[in-house]
Amino acid sequence: MRYLLLGEKSLITRMGEYLVEEGEEVHLIGGSLTTKNTYCWGEGVLQSPFLADLLENIERVLILFPEGKWEKVKFLLQSPALKGKEIMLLTSYHVYGIPKFIPVTEDYFPSPVSKRGWEELFTEEMVRFFSFQKGFSYTIFRSSEVFGPKISGVIGDLCKKGVNGEEIPLYEKNIMVDLLYIQDLLQGLKKALETFEKIKGEIINISSGKGVGIREIVKKILSLSGEKPSNFSYSSLNPPFPEIILSPVKMRLLLKWSPRYNWERGIELLFSHLQEV
Repeated sequence: MRYLLLGEKSLITRMGEYLVEEGEEVHLIGGSLTTKNTYCWGEGVLQSPFLADLLENIERVLILFPEGKWEKVKFLLQSPALKGKEIMLLTSYHVYGIPKFIPVTEDYFPSPVSKRGWEELFTEEMVRFFSFQKGFSYTIFRSSEVFGPKISGVIGDLCKKGVNGEEIPLYEKNIMVDLLYIQDLLQGLKKALETFEKIKGEIINISSGKGVGIREIVKKILSLSGEKPSNFSYSSLNPPFPEIILSPVKMRLLLKWSPRYNWERGIELLFSHLQEV
């Protein structure tokens, strides 16, 4: 199977590694891999006549966290060469905005409050629109807060502070966060690829479905760093994400998938990785 990956660099690189290990051929746009059966392209290919030739031999396209790249995604989706292809789009909980209740199911009306949320929702709408125009099939996944080695984000930043012995901010509100370890995300997406025919046209949350307070996360990081609980600074700022927990029921029913790593084990693995690099 030949895959084309576009999106957030660290994530498409990790997914590319994962697919190559399974013996697949991977084409990355804007990513970097030097392993066998891997081909890397600059984003300029999306606006070149060569795009049609590239897509001719591609069977599946994965668009993962397209924040800041919706215009480039549009160039891709407009190509007639996508006819008959399968597209998987991964966005995030940001499309839901600040929900009135939790856990949030897929039928909750999207109300983004951030730039990222609006860009991701717009990308979802483009995928739906062009699927009818260009004749490709699609599935959309919305993830909770993803973290892990080589993945940028708030949890990674907090762990880096812990490893470096820096003060960790203790946010004013102890909001609940729905964490998903990167390996669970990759395994969930791979499971979806194996049963793509079954989930065509679906929107599916991929998450742990469990919340943990941001202060509990800080305490865990402090315990791993060997620092005293006093090694944090009070911050009057709210955490950089809303309090939201996604319902993973649909994912479990359709794909028989559930995460293997709880948030504590994920933090331990990430912390260990950061200590080694």
